[in-house]
Amino acid sequence: MKLLPYLGALIIGAGVFMLFKDKAPPTPDPTPVDVYPAPSLTLQSAVATVKAFHGKPKADTFALFLWHFADVLERDAETQIVKTVGQFQSGFHRADQLMFQRTDMVGALPGLSAAVSRVLVSELGREDLALDRGKAVATLRAMAWALGG
Repeated sequence: MKLLPYLGALIIGAGVFMLFKDKAPPTPDPTPVDVYPAPSLTLQSAVATVKAFHGKPKADTFALFLWHFADVLERDAETQIVKTVGQFQSGFHRADQLMFQRTDMVGALPGLSAAVSRVLVSELGREDLALDRGKAVATLRAMAWALGG
């Protein structure tokens, strides 16, 4: 029982310490970071229909998805799980569905899915041929820029 007062004092002391410890927020870096670098002028033109959604609620969320999907595709260059345009298109649309199902993203940007699909077909084609991985990555990143850049 003689230990209880010391334990109580220790708990109170820890609480007081937490109240007075330095809680200054970290200073933000004043240099803005361009998360989505601007693509070539040709790709900027190609993603113009997607750019129409820039600034709309939830557009930045989809931009992140596109950016990270491009990263996944780029990292697949060595193993090449995705080898054809058809595999890419199927994988992209399934990843989109899996990522956003049962979230407030469903229906948040009417028309965006069709615009993205048109850009992908325009840049990569409809035929199930060998995937030009570099072009696919650049196209995804250009759409990310269009939505969030």
